[in-house]
Amino acid sequence: MKNLFTVFFICFISFSLQAQTLSIDGYAFESGNRGYLNATQIVIFDADKETVLCETMSDLDGHFVCEVPVGRKYILTAYKEMFEDMEIEVSNKSRKKEGKLFVKLEMKRAPGYIFEITLANAREHDSIVVDAIKGANIEVYNNTKKKMELTLEEHAAPNFRANLVKGNHYTVLIRKEGYFTKRMEAFVDIEGCILCFDGIGDVRPEVTDNLTEGNANGVLLANVEMERVYLGREVQFRNVLYEFGKADLTHDAKKALDNLIVLIKDNPNLTIELGSHTDSRGRQEDNMALSIKRAQSAVDYILENSEIPRSSITSRGYGETDLLNKCTSFVECTDAQHAINRRTEIKILGINTNVKIPSLAQEKREEREALLIEELLNQEQVRIPEEGEEEVKEEEEKEQVEDERFSGTLDGSALKKKLEENKSTSEQNDIEENTLEDESEDESIEEEVVLEKESRIVIHQSRKTISDNNLLKDKHEDLKLYKLKNGEYLYTIGSFPEERDAVKYLMGTAKKEYPRAYIVNFVNGVLESEL
Repeated sequence: MKNLFTVFFICFISFSLQAQTLSIDGYAFESGNRGYLNATQIVIFDADKETVLCETMSDLDGHFVCEVPVGRKYILTAYKEMFEDMEIEVSNKSRKKEGKLFVKLEMKRAPGYIFEITLANAREHDSIVVDAIKGANIEVYNNTKKKMELTLEEHAAPNFRANLVKGNHYTVLIRKEGYFTKRMEAFVDIEGCILCFDGIGDVRPEVTDNLTEGNANGVLLANVEMERVYLGREVQFRNVLYEFGKADLTHDAKKALDNLIVLIKDNPNLTIELGSHTDSRGRQEDNMALSIKRAQSAVDYILENSEIPRSSITSRGYGETDLLNKCTSFVECTDAQHAINRRTEIKILGINTNVKIPSLAQEKREEREALLIEELLNQEQVRIPEEGEEEVKEEEEKEQVEDERFSGTLDGSALKKKLEENKSTSEQNDIEENTLEDESEDESIEEEVVLEKESRIVIHQSRKTISDNNLLKDKHEDLKLYKLKNGEYLYTIGSFPEERDAVKYLMGTAKKEYPRAYIVNFVNGVLESEL
């Protein structure tokens, strides 16, 4: 009985020790005492970094608490966007109070910028106070990494922040009902441009005192003005210039019209008139005829260089019938005064509220698919071979196989010759080719598994799962369901190792039955855009 009690007591003490926990109490702040950091992801591992003991986020005051089993030491990692990752060792020797360990995480900002944007109505005059704009849909896409960075639907505030990391090109798209869509392209430390924006002019670091020395990082502010949309509104479009007395477009005019193409594509719900105006010099009849030709020339360029429907844009020449100043044929004016009347304007003729406007993510997917299709079309262009070319082609294909087999060791012709001279030597080269910088064969195989890729076709997307008896499940045996981080579900079919094969299937079969179908890529079963 005594021995049984002893065993029970030992087990009880052991269980009590195992059940004991320790609180790791700390806070995260930016180096240089620039403030506490909220939403910092904290992960605590055991001493061997094999087991996750706790995972949490810092609150608005940068504070966090983690309950972990009692141990001698722990590995604490911290991650926050736009900051350098942090890893420290925490030991119970630093305990300041029974049952608690206190830590301070001083985090350094990574190279890049915080871009703070405030939305407001466009000013008609500097003295007029304008209202801020709330409820806008805001999207930020990273063109360099090909993924969405920020999506805000009906954003309650008139301002928002976008994190811009060096070496990346971003697209910022802002939509609000009753306004022209605003598109901005941000180039961050690319080709000598420290931070340049298309769409609101250049934003250059020297005009603000919020940047650190050397322009490594900082905060940049910008007021983005949104133009109202209403029937009959006229907006002057600058730099659409023509050769004197002609309807031929200049190089600068074509560049300006390229921007107009983007504006029309971003606002597919609008029907637009492009109008051309002249000054009063010359005969009225000639000016009218010239303006008609110029307007039509501009519209023709737009239609030839885009997929904009012909019904979305019309042309009209006004000649000298709508002057902006007093410079009629009977008034003497300077060249600068006459130049004011020589202009191109767009007028809103119609607003279709039923047009479905694609998201920025969908737009980027379609652009990528279009490029792949163009690549495929260029690669698959064929011609009838001349006599004797078939045999030559077969020989070239054999050589190409040998080239690919020994890629990176010797060129194709040298390999072929070496193969004929000494087969065993070539086989040895083949073995060496498959060994990368002294890595073992097992490691190479493991790397291939890690990089396993697959393309699939999305045929349906919704916020709810479809019922078990849905026709989609009966129709497609390979139907797979994928849940996005935002809670939506993707229903996908097909499995293609190469994205080009997925494009062929999409355009040849899937689009006929599912017009809104598109391609997504997976890496080891995880959506590439969510990695």
